[in-house]
Amino acid sequence: MLRNKKVNFVIMSNCNDWVDRNFRIDLHGNVLSIYDVNDEFGRSCQNFFDKATGLNRRKEVELKIGTGHAILYRPLKEWIDLVDEWARQS
Repeated sequence: MLRNKKVNFVIMSNCNDWVDRNFRIDLHGNVLSIYDVNDEFGRSCQNFFDKATGLNRRKEVELKIGTGHAILYRPLKEWIDLVDEWARQS
């Protein structure tokens, strides 16, 4: 809803067909997508990136931790460092 190309956003393990069907997603700003290779819910955001009308920068990282959606349950260095670096970029 915030259509600001200067804001840095992070999507963690939440791109999937259900979200696509139930919400009108139109990404804006700088978007980092992070998900685990074994995640049964969160997958690539490529479909959302392709439809976006306001993206400035985008990056997607598939982590190979193996915990699936549980990657969200603990602050793991593997994704904390990525989010920290993304937040610091302008």
